[in-house]
Amino acid sequence: MRLLDTSRSVELTWLTSHCQNYLHNWMVNNLSGRQQQTKLDGSVSQTLPVNASIIQGSALGPVEYVFTASDLYPLSPTNLLCKYADDTSLLVRATNTPSIPQEIQQISNWATANNLKLNNTKSQEMIFHIPRRKKYFSYPTAVPGIQGVDKMNILGITDSSTLIFHHHISALVTKSDRSLYALKTIYAHGLNGNALWDVTRATLVSQLL
Repeated sequence: MRLLDTSRSVELTWLTSHCQNYLHNWMVNNLSGRQQQTKLDGSVSQTLPVNASIIQGSALGPVEYVFTASDLYPLSPTNLLCKYADDTSLLVRATNTPSIPQEIQQISNWATANNLKLNNTKSQEMIFHIPRRKKYFSYPTAVPGIQGVDKMNILGITDSSTLIFHHHISALVTKSDRSLYALKTIYAHGLNGNALWDVTRATLVSQLL
């Protein structure tokens, strides 16, 4: 005879279910009943409900976007969709260029189904190629309505169509120069010691790293 104690299993199952419901209800409550208004030159607009989008600047925003975009995927198995926070990048091999219109339409359909809209004016296309092979390189047909660029900022990194980083280095030097000027200014106004180091680490050092 074998005695099976299932009480612990039942308890764990109840705890798991309870936690899932709790987290679900907490996130739903966090997203429900939100409103927005605009203030310009002292005038405040009427308050209107927010019925779409993720709460920008919130700690849960990136996680909520991951949930929202979990069912967004490429049609072709050789294409890639890279999603982080509210940025989505579609990577297509040169041999699979004809699939781009269908992929764009798939993303647009997904956005419509999720009460969103694909904004082509904020979308960009960049074609990666090796510079020394430029004379042998044949550019594919541009995607209608989407701007073609030679460099693009992706999650803080300035990527180049030729896979070189001088654009990123130049942008980093400019940003660091502004940070150094700001640090010099606050130092002249009396900030020093640990407080100055904290500001330096949060600005200049974080930019360089």
